[in-house]
Amino acid sequence: MLYCEGFGGVSRGIAFTKLGQFEFTSIPPTGGEWIPIRDWKSAFGGRLRPFLLSRTIREFYSDIAADKKTVPLSRLAKVGIGYVSGDNDFFHLRPSQALQLEIAREFLVPTVRNVRAVTGREVTKKSVQLWEQEDQQYLLLRIRKDAPLSEQVKRYLESEEGHRVRQGYKCRTREPWYSVPDVQVPDFFLSYMSGDRASLIRNNGGCTAPNTLHVLQAKNKRFVPAIKDGWNTPLTQLSCEIEGHPLGGGMLKLEVKEAERVLLTRRVFTKADERLLAEGALELKGWRHYAG
Repeated sequence: MLYCEGFGGVSRGIAFTKLGQFEFTSIPPTGGEWIPIRDWKSAFGGRLRPFLLSRTIREFYSDIAADKKTVPLSRLAKVGIGYVSGDNDFFHLRPSQALQLEIAREFLVPTVRNVRAVTGREVTKKSVQLWEQEDQQYLLLRIRKDAPLSEQVKRYLESEEGHRVRQGYKCRTREPWYSVPDVQVPDFFLSYMSGDRASLIRNNGGCTAPNTLHVLQAKNKRFVPAIKDGWNTPLTQLSCEIEGHPLGGGMLKLEVKEAERVLLTRRVFTKADERLLAEGALELKGWRHYAG
């Protein structure tokens, strides 16, 4: 809630009060914090959510952010969205379906449909083998624009389902309609809708991913260990809470630009420092009503 008495005037600060429950009052709430406009704009990019944290945690976070050992994710990796197929059921096949249709593996790419498909923090060749054994719908029909089509692929594209799918918006606005664009095999996958925390998954299985996940490509292969080791630290988990934004049901969403601002550091923390950062992440989870 923003109290706007004196519209058209000038304010040098924001009177900010944290309330777990809002009730009618004829005057602005008291006992809050005065936030200078310059601090609001400079420290956290014009966002008020970080001010839900205690001053001690905010100042510690700002100190870490200013450290030369700390960088935003954008310095180490390019963050993007996965591909948009246009019709997931049509373009994602089960191994048994591909075998029945006699579609060659040169037209199929393993894909991570969502975070739930992954156990642990990486996708491996064994992960892909398990999906194969379980006959999961994990194979993306990937046909490059200039690729010659086999008779089997042509038959699938000309099926009744193929004629239905090509009428959809995404398919009818691209040429050719069956060539899914922006298919990448990145270094990492990142969940952009999270409950407890944003999950970073190492891609050691040669997989791609749809737009249910973000894709991360390290700007230099030597950055891969720093990204992998730095992600699951208390600092980065707090940074995700600060940079992301809450949605209904306690979910946290990280847009591409928000993910790029998440901090990673080589700075070494004491146990007390780590507890303070974890406390901040827990506090912001509470404010987005995550009850996991």
